[in-house]
Amino acid sequence: MAEEGLIGALLLRPSVIAEVAGQLQPEDILAPRMANIYRAMLAVWARGTDPTVETIADECAAKGTLETIGGRSQFVTLQAHADSTYPARYVPAILEASLRRRVITRCRQAQETAADPSVSASDALDSARELFATIDAPTDVPSEVVDVATFCDGEDTYDWLVPNLLERGDRLLVVAGEGQGKSVLLRQLAVCCAIGVHPFSVGARSVDPVRVLLLDLENPTSLIRRKVRPILTKGRTVRPQLDPHMLGIVTRPGGIDVLQRTDARWLQAQITAANPDLVVAGPLYKMFSADERKWEAGAARVTGILDDLRTRLGFALILETHAPHGFGAHRAMRPVGSSIWLRWPEFGLSFAPVDKHAGVVKVT
Repeated sequence: MAEEGLIGALLLRPSVIAEVAGQLQPEDILAPRMANIYRAMLAVWARGTDPTVETIADECAAKGTLETIGGRSQFVTLQAHADSTYPARYVPAILEASLRRRVITRCRQAQETAADPSVSASDALDSARELFATIDAPTDVPSEVVDVATFCDGEDTYDWLVPNLLERGDRLLVVAGEGQGKSVLLRQLAVCCAIGVHPFSVGARSVDPVRVLLLDLENPTSLIRRKVRPILTKGRTVRPQLDPHMLGIVTRPGGIDVLQRTDARWLQAQITAANPDLVVAGPLYKMFSADERKWEAGAARVTGILDDLRTRLGFALILETHAPHGFGAHRAMRPVGSSIWLRWPEFGLSFAPVDKHAGVVKVT
């Protein structure tokens, strides 16, 4: 048996326990006796004491498990039947069996939930996904450490959606006050990227068009139609052969709450159907519901959901959000609410009027 072989080999060669400890936990061992001995080994080793038969037996005695493992004579028996050449060779088989047991347990739990008539099929599916997401498959992972000289000699590559502006997987957060043009900017960004025009170039500089999903969570469909139509018309003068399928639009004026499973599934379905390179969405406050007491926790969960979709489906993300109300003439151009929005995106863009009478806007 692999478990007995490992424990016996470690008793013969306790110096290699450090190699095994990083891969194997006591919970991975099925036999309670072997798990207790291994747990004692780790405890002795963690204190900086040599894990000899004597020190391990003393640890088991102190924890009250010595008799349950068969007494001190058990150590002699394990050593007698062990192969000390390479204790770690037993680890893959033990980890494989441990993973298989956990998968079987999760399958049974998922089956029980699916058979419960009080649970909807969709909720049962989500529950099953969550159950299996908690399993980490143990693998023999090779080292990926690279020395700094070799690291810096590596070739830099970019996967630009918009050259020198937006790379695949980037997160851009646009911040401004009410009525300052955030939504206008996002619609222009969406159309420009879809038709193959650099959004911040002079002279309609050409770039490769990318698939874009514009997700408006605030404005009525009719308003979005009136706002997008002239931008599209202007775009056709630059790109007469533009492909309308490169830009998909979804409107949900009432907003969504991705903290709820139904809306999270809806969001994933829209993005999956559009298969975009770039998702342009907002405003952020219409994406989830949380009062001020739960704003930090809600923001953390939202970023987790968006990051999961972004990394799995491979798109860049542009969001809009409001700046907090200021005092007097001062208004800080930072995202309202949780400080997570300051740390989460790769970069942000904010703008505010420099002269409200002249209508000049300063972009930072």
